[in-house]
Amino acid sequence: MLGGFSVSVASKEITVKHTPEITIQPRNVGNRVCLYEGKHYSLGAIVVVENVVLECGPENSFETNGRLKWHKVAKEGK
Repeated sequence: MLGGFSVSVASKEITVKHTPEITIQPRNVGNRVCLYEGKHYSLGAIVVVENVVLECGPENSFETNGRLKWHKVAKEGK
């Protein structure tokens, strides 16, 4: 017997002034990387964007092989 269930999903509409280019690259699907300006960065990579320091790290702290994302790094002394 199959039980029925429903899932409600909240959505947020975002308006942009231009159409972003979306590229799907199947060869990179399994790679754990952060992307910035079309370049791939590995776990632990650091970039500085307009005086904001970003570090490539795990999207979720409880995963050891999940996706990566950019995290803002707090400046020392602040």
